Amino acid sequence: MRIRNAFRIVLANVSTMYKIVLYRFVCTAIFALIAYFVVLTDLDPLFKASETVALRDAMSSLIRTFLMGRGDESESIKPAFDAFLQMLARERESLVSVGLETGGLLLLLRFFYSFGDYAFATMIDGFMSSMNKPGFLTASLSEPGKAALYALIHTIITFVADGVILFVGVVVVVYTFSLFSVFSLILSVALTVFLYALKYTMLTLFLPNVVCDKQKVGEALGHSAPSARNFRMLIGGYAFLILLFFYINASFGLFTLYIGLILSLPLTSLYFITITLIDKYIVSEKSYYTDYDTVVAPKEKRENADMLRYL
Repeated sequence: MRIRNAFRIVLANVSTMYKIVLYRFVCTAIFALIAYFVVLTDLDPLFKASETVALRDAMSSLIRTFLMGRGDESESIKPAFDAFLQMLARERESLVSVGLETGGLLLLLRFFYSFGDYAFATMIDGFMSSMNKPGFLTASLSEPGKAALYALIHTIITFVADGVILFVGVVVVVYTFSLFSVFSLILSVALTVFLYALKYTMLTLFLPNVVCDKQKVGEALGHSAPSARNFRMLIGGYAFLILLFFYINASFGLFTLYIGLILSLPLTSLYFITITLIDKYIVSEKSYYTDYDTVVAPKEKRENADMLRYL
């Protein structure tokens, strides 16, 4: 039900979505331009190296063979993979420099994304609570210090968490590939989905606590995790949503030559924020609007069910 209600809230706030997507697009374009001149010029020789090309061709061939059911040819990738690792070892200093530059740019970009998320959550909370949502500039600048502090803390936490999750996924592939071949990729994906679902679950009330309850950022972070009673439901729901939106974004990207991801990826992120706001209203036993004609109320407040339409 919460998944369906989130879709209805998103559809009822198309103009809000447009503003935040445009904000993210402008931020991404600026940082992509900076990255092109700062980072990609350093990486270009590595991308064109014969070892990189050989590994890319070997992986493409392996995936095609697996999908067509022609048997296990995982051994064919090992020489290309070993040669690629040797090339990386030779270029260690360049990789460290590029890694620091990329990490700094991604941190700064995520900070601006999180700052925009605060404004978006403020606007959607106004819609859900009273159908009186503020404008984008008002939501962004009403409490700039608080928004900036939230963005900073959220950026650091998610950046570290994402780095750990991706590292674990890569380690699983590297150390189990010789034992399970292609199935190590499936194991790595399953573990990665679980860890991302855990991350979303543990931070599910962080932003809603700041926006809806006006809590201080530190206090909101301390109460961001759900209760034990709701934990299993939330982590299962987030795992389902991660798989669902991975499929949607992959399909949308494939049929639009990946240009459509410029639109679908920000919308996915905003949908997840809407889900966290709904979780906050459910936990707080508060009624909320999903559109101009529909109010959703908790079970404890349904004495007047004949006067309201519930989902």
